[in-house]
Amino acid sequence: MVKRGADTIVLASCIFKGTPIGFQCPHAQDMKDAIVRKLGDTVKIIDYTH
Repeated sequence: MVKRGADTIVLASCIFKGTPIGFQCPHAQDMKDAIVRKLGDTVKIIDYTH
């Protein structure tokens, strides 16, 4: 996505909050951390959508 010009990556809130099913992804923070390690602070990461 970044190679095509994305400056922001949005992770759906269901990943972190488990909405609407009530079960958040057990690897949510690991996914976010991996993105940050790969891209540094060049891309904004939003971990909620609503």
